[in-house]
Amino acid sequence: MALPPLHGVFLTPGVSRNNRHYSKELIGKAVSRMQARIADPDGLPIVMRTSHDAADDSGKIVARVTRVHQDEAGRAHFEARFYDTAPARDIAALVHPADGGPPGLRSVSIAGSFLGEPRTTVVDGKPASTADDMEVEKIDFTASPGVTGAVIAPSSRPPFESTAARGSGRTPIFESWEEPMPAAAPMSETQFQALLRQITEARSANAPITEADLAETSVARARAIVEADARRRIQAAEQAAVTEAAQLRGLSTEQLGRRLADRMTESFGLRSPGWADAHRARGGRTLFDA
Repeated sequence: MALPPLHGVFLTPGVSRNNRHYSKELIGKAVSRMQARIADPDGLPIVMRTSHDAADDSGKIVARVTRVHQDEAGRAHFEARFYDTAPARDIAALVHPADGGPPGLRSVSIAGSFLGEPRTTVVDGKPASTADDMEVEKIDFTASPGVTGAVIAPSSRPPFESTAARGSGRTPIFESWEEPMPAAAPMSETQFQALLRQITEARSANAPITEADLAETSVARARAIVEADARRRIQAAEQAAVTEAAQLRGLSTEQLGRRLADRMTESFGLRSPGWADAHRARGGRTLFDA
């Protein structure tokens, strides 16, 4: 049995929760690019993935966008068709429950790029980032949309009727939403000197560094890295400590860095274990990759 088609909105004019401004004109340019790509028999498909975390995992592509258009209010609409795969059926069951009940998933998030140099504009007295052109490359499913109104229409809604060369200098944009990490307090000179003493004493005594030591140090390091001058002063001692800790624990510097990154964020209660690897898979960097 074929899965039902999808209809919905993927962009609306205004400022997103990620503080990006999408004007009616900017959305129109993105829609025109998508229409040309869909119409091109040799063009790459505009796909929908289970989430942004799917990255380049082809097994998590669940649908293909078949039509897009912009309405008079500036909102960008899409129509898509599910593929006949297990992940697609899982997503479809959440979007259109078989029992007719409320959906468990009803929002989407774009993955794309600002084209050209991003700039800052002021909307309602507040700064927001924007650009003169943009491209939407994928529309992914998300439980936390960054764009208000980026939702999937009920299955009973009929298909819409449409009313309406890739560039360089691309700035990637993703419009799912995550709670921002609270700003860390700058490290004081007293805290900085205490951290240096801790590292120096551990190295001079060739003492084993325990997991508790690593967790405590990672919190201090997070504060130090916020301050650029503290980062320069501590860099040499920090690398020496990480290298020695790796030798003591039988881990590579990369392995230890990943464990420290996870442990630091877990100690703040901000993210779940393994987030750093997932973040890197999306092309991101952690404090330990700098």
